[in-house]
Amino acid sequence: METGLSVNKHIFQILSKDEALAKMVGKNIYPLVAEEDVKLPFITFTKSSVVPSYYKVGVADDKVSFTVNIVANDYVTTVNIAERIRQLLEGKTSSYFKRIELQNCYENYSNDNYVQNLQFLAII
Repeated sequence: METGLSVNKHIFQILSKDEALAKMVGKNIYPLVAEEDVKLPFITFTKSSVVPSYYKVGVADDKVSFTVNIVANDYVTTVNIAERIRQLLEGKTSSYFKRIELQNCYENYSNDNYVQNLQFLAII
């Protein structure tokens, strides 16, 4: 049985298989860091914590925090991509995910690019 340590693998599968998202970013979806000369827009995602819930019989579930970052050279593109990612992940359940919740979102401007950051909590 996979634990919260495998969350990035499952996030990548969800994001990379979506045709609507592919039309927006192509194959520019990366765990942790984008390729050095990647063309905009692109997506990165990072697991920030895995917190197991322990019971007398062992681990019941993992609470996994992760962030999805969207980078583009125009603001509206980042918002449109963020909206699609939210549709794909928020409330998601599967044989791996018990539930995914959007916890927070924020935006910034860095290196002449717009950035949307979506913070999620997954129960595995």
